[in-house]
Amino acid sequence: MSYSEQLKDPRWQRKRLEILQRDGFACRNCGNKQKELHVHHVVYVKDQALWDYDQTLMTLCSDCHLERQDAQYEILTCTMMLSNAQLFSLASFIGSFWDFKKIMDRTVV
Repeated sequence: MSYSEQLKDPRWQRKRLEILQRDGFACRNCGNKQKELHVHHVVYVKDQALWDYDQTLMTLCSDCHLERQDAQYEILTCTMMLSNAQLFSLASFIGSFWDFKKIMDRTVV
């Protein structure tokens, strides 16, 4: 099933509504409730259906969704040139920040 077909599937529509409700129908980045809201897949896993995700889904307004996609692409592009050792070092640093962020901000997925 193609990506566009999955977006029309009732299982995705149910999952999307579940995530929007969980996030209080507000952008997790800016808090806006008036703009068009998207459910963003933080990461994709090959051959996994869109509705089989949970903790890696978040509600974003259309503006924040575009900004996040651009930032994630830029990070991916920048990390492509790193050696494995550099990449693992960066991952460790980000992991340390993530743990600190979870303690400071309980709203993080």
